[in-house]
Amino acid sequence: MKKKIFFSFFMIPIIVFSQIDQNILPFSFNNKVDFKLIDNYIINSFDIDKFLLEDNDDAFYKQYSFAQSYDLDLNFDDCFFIETDSFFVKYLKISIPNTYGTALYFSNFNLLNDEKVFVYNQSKSYLIGAFTSLNNKQNGFLHTRFLPDDTIIVEYQKLKINTLKDIEIQSVAGAYRSIFNGSDWCEININCDTLALWQTVKKSVAKITYKDDDNDKYYVCTGQLVANTSIDQTPYFLTANHCLNSESEANSAIFYFNYEAEDCLLDEGDDNQTISGATLIATANNKIDFTLLQLSAVPPEIYDPYYVGWSRVDVYSDTSICIHHPAGDIKKISKNYTPLLISSFSGYDFDKHWQIDEWNEGTTEGGSSGSGLFTSNGLLIGTLSGGDASCDYNYNDLYQQFYHEWDDYNLAQKQLAYWLDPYGVNPMQMQGYFPYKNINLPKPNNLKALLTDSLVEITWEASNPPADKYFVYKNLELLAETIEPVTLYDVLIEDSVYVYYATAVFDEQESKPSNFEVIVFGDTSRVPKVTEIRMFPNPALNQFSIITPDTIPITKIEIYNYNGLKVVEQEVNILRNVTIDVSDLPPSWYIIRIYTTGDIYTRKLIKYIDY
Repeated sequence: MKKKIFFSFFMIPIIVFSQIDQNILPFSFNNKVDFKLIDNYIINSFDIDKFLLEDNDDAFYKQYSFAQSYDLDLNFDDCFFIETDSFFVKYLKISIPNTYGTALYFSNFNLLNDEKVFVYNQSKSYLIGAFTSLNNKQNGFLHTRFLPDDTIIVEYQKLKINTLKDIEIQSVAGAYRSIFNGSDWCEININCDTLALWQTVKKSVAKITYKDDDNDKYYVCTGQLVANTSIDQTPYFLTANHCLNSESEANSAIFYFNYEAEDCLLDEGDDNQTISGATLIATANNKIDFTLLQLSAVPPEIYDPYYVGWSRVDVYSDTSICIHHPAGDIKKISKNYTPLLISSFSGYDFDKHWQIDEWNEGTTEGGSSGSGLFTSNGLLIGTLSGGDASCDYNYNDLYQQFYHEWDDYNLAQKQLAYWLDPYGVNPMQMQGYFPYKNINLPKPNNLKALLTDSLVEITWEASNPPADKYFVYKNLELLAETIEPVTLYDVLIEDSVYVYYATAVFDEQESKPSNFEVIVFGDTSRVPKVTEIRMFPNPALNQFSIITPDTIPITKIEIYNYNGLKVVEQEVNILRNVTIDVSDLPPSWYIIRIYTTGDIYTRKLIKYIDY
């Protein structure tokens, strides 16, 4: 019954955070362990026919239910174990007969350094892990991806000196549908289209599996990493509201990057580039069909992620493209060659959707929900809500317009603008970017923008070594190109917010941006203002910034590790934008205490490693 796909654990790279596996082998892979001695917890109520009958056959919403969750509350207190000099190696075995795949939901997951957890099958042909202290989260939860077997072994290497409570398995899920190779006959593999643009945009798109709050079933949707105007690598991820709309669903989500066939004809791909868990940032229930998440980790360089750009157009008549994971399958591409119409989608605001009259190539299915609709130049303009389209009737799909997701509703938690445009520049579009491209090129330093009346004086320092030339940007658009640092002048006319930065160019390769300088000019009452303390990027690599309103001056910053030990204390004498260096801190999560003249604010920060 099971469709097996071999995942070579020997090739998993050493990278960190969330469900990003590390290249460490379980104890049993190098030592003899008799799995017959491990008690087997068997789920006997798994009934595929019953679950399929329960499911709503209406595919209009383009979700894809595929698994059922069971509460377990298993612990390692009385389990089979092996004692070594420094560890207790503990084992549990869980079986769900006839399932297509099995996933676990850990609670109290708070490992010490050097402790490890693995999940694998009895034949040792599938392995998930190692999970280590770098996978600890503040809420103590960890969801695993689905391992394609109906019996799994859980190996927990616990230090003898650890007196804390063991991790627990709160629930287990069994897949009653395949999430491998299940899409319909007319779908087109993403790598059948070799156009460089779509080979770039595809790297923003990921499959999502998550546990629904209402029925404890697991679903598949699609979404994409989106760029913000700070170009700061904050892992914002956009999908549909009717897919995920709660914090618990976001916590349960697994994001599968680069799950695709290597070429046009193959129908299998590796699904081991994953991130576990996210935070719900913004959504507008029953109004606008979008959900903005922040992934629990920045996708590492080996994933080769792309932060897709976007456009706020409200009329569009050119070719439009969808990249998605129908039925949880490998990545597919669909194309529409006719102008988009304006329409409505059941349950959401009237006339705020794009309508695809007919797909000319490919289609969408359950699992495609939340996937992006892209312009012919690769900018995101909508996210899939649902529709009638299928291989047999390829008409009438509906995408929530990015234009309305942007700021139809004023509250920060119900719009994209507050998060994707933190300075309030309000651009009509933004180009995407590869966060790791040219990351080692020297950047310009110490850019300054000084406003006198309506004249902005812009200066910066050369990179080290000096670049071939420098680009200076104003509100994401190229303002000037110079051979060396010079003083530039810019005359402002319209009341607005203006953001300046510079890049260095070596052999036609452009560096990452310098620091940003923000100018607020004239009457900006119509411009979005910072109304709370914010930190970005988060997760952070070497540094992060804190932005506050002008009315909340910061006096001191403290950073505490997850054991409650203060690791950083810094006095502050700067308003609005404070940058903190965390390059010397080990990867983990931290509590940031922000002292102001009137209060103390607490935020969580994740520090990650860049390989």
